[in-house]
Amino acid sequence: MSELQGKRWNELLHKRLDDHGFTIHHIKEWREQQCETGRPSGLADFYELHGLCFDCQSMGVKFLGERDDVGIWDVCNTCQGTGKAVRSEWKNPISPL
Repeated sequence: MSELQGKRWNELLHKRLDDHGFTIHHIKEWREQQCETGRPSGLADFYELHGLCFDCQSMGVKFLGERDDVGIWDVCNTCQGTGKAVRSEWKNPISPL
């Protein structure tokens, strides 16, 4: 079994929602408004509309697993650590031509 390559949470720069100008309350309000008007209102829809990376939940890092009971993380390949992405891997990635 190969050893996980990555770093501990505190060894990586990571983002929070408020670093992008949003709060959980703001997202909930947006989702309610979207739902009331019959528009897509899922969390993934919010991330896509606001240019946030859904693959890492806009944190810029992704959880890889545990090593010696410690979480191991790495920079998100989709957003390169910014927490922002035009398109996330989870949603039909664009195929190279």
